[in-house]
Amino acid sequence: MARDDEIPGDPADEPVEPLWRSRLRWRLRGATMWPAFVVLTVLGGVLVHLRPLAGDETALMSALLLCGFFNLVVVAVGAPLGGRLLRRLRPELPRDVATDRAGTGLLAGLVVVLAGIGALHHGTVVEEEEDFAAQAAAVRQFVATQAPEVYRRNLDRAD
Repeated sequence: MARDDEIPGDPADEPVEPLWRSRLRWRLRGATMWPAFVVLTVLGGVLVHLRPLAGDETALMSALLLCGFFNLVVVAVGAPLGGRLLRRLRPELPRDVATDRAGTGLLAGLVVVLAGIGALHHGTVVEEEEDFAAQAAAVRQFVATQAPEVYRRNLDRAD
């Protein structure tokens, strides 16, 4: 029996359970980008702090900000484009799910790229440290043997 405010034969009266369950299933399977954003921003920041991309060191907060910026660019630009490409390969995927999956993959790929750049740059950092140590040893040797007394007294302060 219909209630007073219901219109008989109204499409709103039809059950929406199958559609709701299907959307919830897709949502739970496709909601990984933002949790991955947080985790991979922290992971990438720590990696950049330990293996800087340029120079000899990167402060942890600077590394976190840099990775956060890179990740935002990936989410804002790369994820929608990647989602479109993914939907061309798998047209049955809803747009939001495809964008989410593409964004998650791109975020993971960005961390791998940052780790690779840091690893490649690490050799340069080590070489510069070795060069500086050799130069410092040569200066200390010269000052100890040939420099005036005033320089020899302050040799321990050299950095």
